[in-house]
Amino acid sequence: MSIVAVVADDLTGAADAAAGFLRSGFTTSVTWREPTLDTRLLHQVDAIAVDLRTRIAPAAEARATTEAAVTELFHAGVTTLYKKIDSMLRGHVGEEVSGALTAWAARDGSIAIVAPAFPAMGRTTIEGRQRVHGVVLDRPSIPSILQQSGLTTGVVDISATRADARRALARCLDQGARAIVCDAELDEDLEAIAVAGAELGSRVVWVGTAGLAHAVARTLAPRTPRRSIPVVATDGPILIVVGSTAPIAAEQTNDVRQAGAAHIEVTLDALEDEDSTERRTIVQDIESLLAGDRDIVITIASERIHDQPEWVAARLARLLERTLSRIGGLVITGGETATQVLRACGSRALYLIDEIEPGVPLAWTVGARSIPVITKAGSFGTKTTLTHARSRLREIVGLARQSGSKQEGRP
Repeated sequence: MSIVAVVADDLTGAADAAAGFLRSGFTTSVTWREPTLDTRLLHQVDAIAVDLRTRIAPAAEARATTEAAVTELFHAGVTTLYKKIDSMLRGHVGEEVSGALTAWAARDGSIAIVAPAFPAMGRTTIEGRQRVHGVVLDRPSIPSILQQSGLTTGVVDISATRADARRALARCLDQGARAIVCDAELDEDLEAIAVAGAELGSRVVWVGTAGLAHAVARTLAPRTPRRSIPVVATDGPILIVVGSTAPIAAEQTNDVRQAGAAHIEVTLDALEDEDSTERRTIVQDIESLLAGDRDIVITIASERIHDQPEWVAARLARLLERTLSRIGGLVITGGETATQVLRACGSRALYLIDEIEPGVPLAWTVGARSIPVITKAGSFGTKTTLTHARSRLREIVGLARQSGSKQEGRP
């Protein structure tokens, strides 16, 4: 049986791309590589997504980590490789694609088909430039990013994508391209790219966002999932942790507060000084609200999150650690925040069970305690996404309170 692997530079990206394979009937898990991948998971699922945590790493390290992980996956028997990149081209796109191609070269001359459009989130690609809701990103073109990493690059424009994607890909290959950037505005464009690229077999390294992941998954043979996903009864309030300063994340926070979630803002001073009165007060407030069965949304009072994302996320997870055993469900915004908070929960992986909105997957943690968790990138979703996520977890907790027993089966 074929095995699909997604490699991503952060956890929310790994999860939202993996959701595309879940939608097509793949039993799917998300995990992280620290320091090596637990390849035993490959024998339990049809698709696995791996967070390499390379977005916050230096470029050379990101490339080396990607190359090493893809080598591990190749030798473990993976037959389809998907390189998830950020829809706003953050991180080290060129270096990581180049590293993935180097490691996948044993597939009789690897090539990358690059299509980072995600129409459901307003991300499109026109003339090799990424756009967000029609506005061209203030970043280099995708072909130039790849060329700077030493990759000979071809381009399939939107008219070629729609006229005959197969012929357009073949023309780029005849011209010696190792990476082919494909324009796309609609899900139908991504579908055409996926169908055309699938004819090139396992030599392809698919490169894109959750949009292309859904299209690629549909080209693969339908399957019966390898195993059922255990669903465990859970109880307790919902904790929402917002580790992003994206404008839409702030709107979502305000909306979920208006819907009834208590709000606690954590300062950088409280994160830095573990003995401060301010920190103790924050922890006591969280514990008191949870004891009263109040859902809570946690935010960070600083624009400096971007300056030191790993430090902030790790300190926030430490602040929350002793309260996490009291929650019934978890919503996390931001990739590094998700990684650190899930570690603090004692989780070593996620089993995906649904996608509540495009790019917003629902999963169960794998570890000492199993709870439902929803992850999302900071810039994803609409104003009501966090409120929707909270309501979905509330439904699960409500069912758990009614049954109070473990359930088995694939939701």
